[in-house]
Amino acid sequence: MKLVPVREHMAGGRFEQAAALLQRLDQQNPGRVDVLLMLASALVRAGKGAQAAYQLSRARGLVAGKAEAQLELGNRLNGMGFSEEAVEVYRDAIAAKPGLAAAYVGLAGCHIRAYRLGDAIAACRAGLEHEPRSLMLRGNLAVSLLQSGRAREAARILAEARRDEPGNEMLASNLAVTMNYAGDVSGRDARAAHEAYAAVLEREFPVPAARRPLDADPERRLRVGIVSADLRAHPCGTFIEPWLAGHSKDGFAITCYSVGPEDAATRRLRGHPVAWRSVPQVGVAALAEGIKSDGIDVLMDLSGHTQGHRLGVFQRRPAPVQVTYFGYPNTTGMRVFDGRLVDSITNPAGSEALATEPLVRMDPCFLCFPPPSGAPEVGGPPMESAEGEARGVVTFGSFNNVAKIDERTIELWAKVLRAVPRSRLLLKYYALSQEYVREDLLGRLVAGGIEAERVVFDPPGKGTMETLRAYQRVDIGLDTFPYHGTTTTCEALFMGVPVVTRMGDVCAARVSGSILAAAGAPEWAAKTDEEFVAIAAGLAGDAAGLARTRAGLRERVLASALCDEAAFVARLEAAIRALWAAACGARDGH
Repeated sequence: MKLVPVREHMAGGRFEQAAALLQRLDQQNPGRVDVLLMLASALVRAGKGAQAAYQLSRARGLVAGKAEAQLELGNRLNGMGFSEEAVEVYRDAIAAKPGLAAAYVGLAGCHIRAYRLGDAIAACRAGLEHEPRSLMLRGNLAVSLLQSGRAREAARILAEARRDEPGNEMLASNLAVTMNYAGDVSGRDARAAHEAYAAVLEREFPVPAARRPLDADPERRLRVGIVSADLRAHPCGTFIEPWLAGHSKDGFAITCYSVGPEDAATRRLRGHPVAWRSVPQVGVAALAEGIKSDGIDVLMDLSGHTQGHRLGVFQRRPAPVQVTYFGYPNTTGMRVFDGRLVDSITNPAGSEALATEPLVRMDPCFLCFPPPSGAPEVGGPPMESAEGEARGVVTFGSFNNVAKIDERTIELWAKVLRAVPRSRLLLKYYALSQEYVREDLLGRLVAGGIEAERVVFDPPGKGTMETLRAYQRVDIGLDTFPYHGTTTTCEALFMGVPVVTRMGDVCAARVSGSILAAAGAPEWAAKTDEEFVAIAAGLAGDAAGLARTRAGLRERVLASALCDEAAFVARLEAAIRALWAAACGARDGH
């Protein structure tokens, strides 16, 4: 029996029919691991999880004691989405052959995807004892350390790995990303790391000549393509939605190239008047050719160096105009972009030296925050309304990614807590559900001068509404530095919580300043550490003023430039139109 009918049934959603055929094939050819894996997959999709588990146990038994076969089975299980089953098989392989480094790589990868960072770090360190120079193990270790908040250690590991293999594209990109989080990295060093990534690409695919528009009419309707791995429940999906929903239909035809996972939010985005291509499995070269065939005039990147990016597509320049926007707070390091959309606060005059792309400023703010529908009420000031020991205690809070809590952040927060003795620090982020991450972060906070009893870890929220509701327990938000919050800053303001931020020299350390200015509260953006402490302590010491701010902040935000979707759409389209006009002028020799 051939597998073609099985694949046809699977593709058509006829999972029980596929399972029946595979069961017959298993009876005719017992001992085929590939058949058992496909059978388990069909049974899972047919809703028969217990039967699928039995077939996977049979497959596991067929390779018992054979380390290399167990490794192969683990990789196949992982690739098919059976990651938890793969964990057990990788452990079998390690037990059979402790020096099998590839099994540690697979095990760590499963833990990273499940966000078990402590387990991932342990697997990487164990594997490195057997193969200290493994690039995959060092790369996975760095990713896990970064997500745990240890950006500086992650950067050192990646820099060492890059010295061993300078032509590795993944390592170069990961190092560039990590440098945004580390508080001991200068803007010029960060640019150099991003340019090093571009140099790796250029060795394989040299910078092509600029493509000129075939129809160089600066006023015509433009075909705009958006490439992103995050067109889903993610900040990129949230912040681009106002344009997808409200763009000028006469001026722009938008096609979204979704190269990452999709979810319920994706279905909402697809409902807007845009064309949609779900292409997560399409390779870089093929995607570039498809975009070129679609006749895209302006191609927009919404990922930068974040996970799942397709910067290699842009290296092939499939569109006459290419622009990078929002998804990444730094230069790409590449020379194939015609613009990077920013504003005069995120990237003030003089910051051109830190970017390889021309900076196109969308003042007053480069983004627009669409208020979440069904949001909970702001609530009263926690220090006045809290019961028991919390009454009268100022609660500072941060719901930012743990990866952003660098030693510079801890230093700032410690100074604030010393200046406000009756205060505590409330932290919330889904990584904090893990004991390893909580204990490691608490240790770093204590080492930085913050008493353990003043730190509260809030349970991870189940969705946006629960996260927003948690702001009812926060009096004042403390931003991270040098990597600011974006969504977290907007959501805190929307929930009536003032956010104090420390401005730096690079875009990542200036985003909250842009948001605060657009919201009409630039006075909460500090230029120095001393100002940061003074602003936070001043807010904490004025209970009546803080209560008034809380009561009126949501309305101020809703009426501000931060939430003015029509104005945002107009300035985004003006920026794109200006880049297109420049390309047309260049072709005409103007």
